[in-house]
Formats: sequence, structure tokens, C-alpha cells
Amino acid sequence: MRGDAVTRSRSDRLRDERGLGLVEVLVAVTLLVVVAGVVADGVITGFISTRRGQDRVEALTDVQKVVERMSRELRSACPVRVAQPHRVVVDGYRGGDRLRFEYTLPAGSDVLNEKRLRFDPATSTWVTLSDQAFAEAITNRTGAPAVTTFTYYDETNTATTDIGKVVRLGITLRRALPEQNPITVETLVNARNARREGFVECF
Repeated sequence: MRGDAVTRSRSDRLRDERGLGLVEVLVAVTLLVVVAGVVADGVITGFISTRRGQDRVEALTDVQKVVERMSRELRSACPVRVAQPHRVVVDGYRGGDRLRFEYTLPAGSDVLNEKRLRFDPATSTWVTLSDQAFAEAITNRTGAPAVTTFTYYDETNTATTDIGKVVRLGITLRRALPEQNPITVETLVNARNARREGFVECF
């Protein structure tokens, strides 16, 4: 009896010292891989979401700056010379100079152009000061649905394209973002138009 007990005791110890079997190791490794995959997927998704959020904030800030600058120039409209859905030309005065600002989004293009000119009274001609790309990735004309870049309103807030009646200008810019919805920035600008005795007067 005692010999049997000693034999069983040794056998139990041997089983305990044998460690994990192959099946147990495979199960443990499988569980570890699954858990690591879930954690890694969560971390990657978090990074992607954070990056997309940063891209969206940067794009929104950039477009807002463009709209603010355009608003400043269009606010001095005195008068509006061209009032088209994707092109606007206005005159204005600054520091005694007569200036002209032209913003155009060509058909099939996502680049908004800005052209600045100054009137030279000595030659009675307009001299180009700058003609350059003002904002890129503007999808008003290349995205779906199309978005009107400039809208015009008279004193009764009725839409118009009659340059003699335009007192307010609407600006809408849409920018595309990779793998997410585009952003759109809109604003409405009151133009400082007034005419007296055939001369343009700015306030």
C-alpha cells in the first residue's frame, strides 16, 4: 500500500513538472495574437481618426483665411464690374490708389485665381500688380454637385446679376479632403457702393 502511494506521488510530481503541452501552448499563442491584433487595430484606427481630424481643421482654417481675405477686398467694391457665378471683378480705393480685384475659378479647375491691378492715371491703363493662384483644391466646379462660387443680391436681398444693383456678395468655397467629406465655407459681404454725378464714391 505504501509503495503504491509513493509511486502515485512520484507520478503526480512528474506530471506537474512536465509543464504545458503543445495544445496548451498553441491556444495561448492564438489568444495572444488575437488580443494583440485587436489592440493594434484600435491604435491604428485612433491614429487615422486623429490625423483626419487634424487635416480637417487645417483645411477649414486655410479656407476661412482665404474667404476672409476675399471678403476684405470685395467689401470695398466700388463698384462691382463683373458679376458671374465663378468670376467677380470689383474696383476699390486704397491709400489714394484705384485698385481692381478679380477672382476667377475657371471651368474644370480646382484652383481659384486672384488678379490685382492698379489704375495708372498717367497712361489711363490698368497695370497688373499680381496674377496668381489664390487657393487650391476648391471643388466648386469639379465636384458633385457643383457649387456656385459667387452670388449677388440687390437692396431687397433678391439674387441678381445686374452689376448696377449688386450691394451684397455671397462667397462659397468647397474644398475636397481625402477619404472624408469636403468642407464648405460661406459668407455674405456688404459692398460699399455709391454713385454721385457719374463718379464712384467709396466710404
